[in-house]
Amino acid sequence: MKSTILALLVVIAGCGGDSATSAPVTITAGQVFSSSMIGQTWTFQNGFGDISTIDIQAAAFCEAGICDGKSVVMHFAKTVCRSYWQPGICGAELWFVIHVEADGSYRAIASKVKFPQGCPYSLCVPSTAPTLTTQNPQLIAGMPLPYTVIPAMGTEGQSATVQTAYTSFWQTGVLTDDAVTPNFPVTQVPWSTTSGVQQITTPMTGTVKALISEQHEGLVHEIWYAAPGVGFVEFAPLDFGDGKGLDSLLTMKRIR
Repeated sequence: MKSTILALLVVIAGCGGDSATSAPVTITAGQVFSSSMIGQTWTFQNGFGDISTIDIQAAAFCEAGICDGKSVVMHFAKTVCRSYWQPGICGAELWFVIHVEADGSYRAIASKVKFPQGCPYSLCVPSTAPTLTTQNPQLIAGMPLPYTVIPAMGTEGQSATVQTAYTSFWQTGVLTDDAVTPNFPVTQVPWSTTSGVQQITTPMTGTVKALISEQHEGLVHEIWYAAPGVGFVEFAPLDFGDGKGLDSLLTMKRIR
């Protein structure tokens, strides 16, 4: 009789352990990114072997007219024309200013762009000339905050999508911390962010669960993955905006 009771207790304990293990994982923005990462350099490699880097840099106290010292700069650079950021655009560099919001999420408030060998945008005339330009995505009254790149949280097995839009202010000829003075026609751009948690594998992290940020900016489609304690670990550019899709080998994974 005692042995039967012991066996039942073992089975019950085992069932409880399985239930706890299978509970869905929730990851927050604060777990994957913070200003304490300033000074770090993240190195990525795509399926072709091309190298790209992101330097996490301090931002100015005032960025794009927001003066609260809660912004951080992600400086994207690359060694090969075909690699991210801006696949196919040689020498493209981006100083991407993200701002932490009240719910802990991060959204882009400025993009400072350098195109040393020509620009793909219609605002660049002539398109083959070296170009500097700064964009501020402006809020639209009554709509959710746009350009969220690190959602406040994501949960495994669930997805949440915020659909919104922004007004695009571009000022060509400058890289500026100030709010831009548009010198190109202002447009409204659809934006959505879908959050969740997914298991991924990278050379640096091995197999981990990561916070997903799936972004649609007009026809441009990308998925960014960030892992707790280490920041972004994978970028998957899926469509450049022409509806043709991109080679999956352009996905870049963190190597250090």
